[in-house]
Amino acid sequence: MTDDQRKKLKEILDNPPIATADDIRFSKPTDRGCVYLHGKGELEFLLSNIRKPPMIDNLWIVEIGTGKAGTTTQMAAYSALNGYGLKVMTCSVDHRPEIDKELALVKDYVNVIYYNTPNRDVWHRWQIDFPGAKIWFLFLDGSHNYAHVCNDLWAAKPYLISDARIAVHDTQIDTEYGQAETRAMEDFCAWNKRDFELMDKILETTRVIRRK
Repeated sequence: MTDDQRKKLKEILDNPPIATADDIRFSKPTDRGCVYLHGKGELEFLLSNIRKPPMIDNLWIVEIGTGKAGTTTQMAAYSALNGYGLKVMTCSVDHRPEIDKELALVKDYVNVIYYNTPNRDVWHRWQIDFPGAKIWFLFLDGSHNYAHVCNDLWAAKPYLISDARIAVHDTQIDTEYGQAETRAMEDFCAWNKRDFELMDKILETTRVIRRK
């Protein structure tokens, strides 16, 4: 990677599409049009869980339920800048023009795949297009209810390698959807306690599962 490429990736990471409290309250877009992360601390926590991967081919970062691909772009840039060699897949039901704009920022550095499809269909399409693909980091930010989080966790289970992480967004316990998502994570780990565990280190808005 050239110095110029590193500079461009660092610029992406140094200028994340972070929303302030007022941005969220008034649905005001940031400069890059994305209003989904709740603060720089949350982004740093998220990226810290994308660690140096093992030497395995066809290893991916997967995001289920992107809004405008702001977080997708940050994860892709972080992986590229650190030389992790991870591919990135994201999906959404509603396609927004901001998604194409965001992903264009990193397309020259990372293999990024976007599917305009519901969560329930994306796993099949992804495996058809990329047979044998495995997951090193999974970010769930789709439908914030118990059933959908459970479905995504079980759907991803066969593709998660040892020590992979799953981050679930919007798990704040003072909201009904946050409680539902947390319960889904706890139940999934209870049903699969030999293979998965809830991490102790959490943020109010994000919790993490580790594959043992």
